[in-house]
Amino acid sequence: MDENEARWRERCEAAAGLRTVSLQHALDYLIGSKFSAFVGMCKWNERAATEELPVRLRLVREVFSEEEIRSYLKTLDRPRRMPLKEVFETSF
Repeated sequence: MDENEARWRERCEAAAGLRTVSLQHALDYLIGSKFSAFVGMCKWNERAATEELPVRLRLVREVFSEEEIRSYLKTLDRPRRMPLKEVFETSF
């Protein structure tokens, strides 16, 4: 496991802990903030898009169910939702 994956695992563990208090806050933290920023960066970094994105996507899906992710994406405004929706829909 490389440093980036280890850091991402820590974020997923933090979100899993946070969801015991608030599912919405956990979704906002991991998907709305951290994963969204990473997906945006993938537009400019081919290695991240091809190597790291599948790993991070799998780890996010270990924290949240498909239904939770789909419901959350519906709450986002279109500019934030569309890139995330594309990534998640290819994985469901």
